[in-house]
Amino acid sequence: MMIALPNIDGSFTCTLFWPFEGEHSFGALAGADDDAIRSFFERHYADAVPHMPTLLEDWRTNPASPLVTMRCRPWHRGRCVLLGDAAHAIVPFYGQGANASFEDVEALVDALASEPGDLDAAISAYEDERIDNAGAIAELALDQFIDMRDRSGS
Repeated sequence: MMIALPNIDGSFTCTLFWPFEGEHSFGALAGADDDAIRSFFERHYADAVPHMPTLLEDWRTNPASPLVTMRCRPWHRGRCVLLGDAAHAIVPFYGQGANASFEDVEALVDALASEPGDLDAAISAYEDERIDNAGAIAELALDQFIDMRDRSGS
């Protein structure tokens, strides 16, 4: 999938969501010359190429990096507590990662208020309250990628 998000100056920031290996991947173009790169983009993204005057420069200077969904448990060890992406990093396609992190903070504050004399119980209550929700938003974000990739043009 390729997306382009508009910038204030009228330009676009283009992002490719590709696998690292396979026929249509970053690996498929590793070490390719300019003609092969341009040909690949013209074959798969013909409508976008005319709007990408710096395609080859951008391809050569912007690194590829992985997107991850992270699920872990426990979210605490003793009194050290994970919140937000440290506990449940998600892919960006649903646009709710920051909100999930804010909800973690709110849940931790609520748990601390409800267990004022027992910090360990409060930390456990926070984790129990949030872990299923974090898993749910991770699944929604992954599903949204499929919707964007496969169904947004239909």
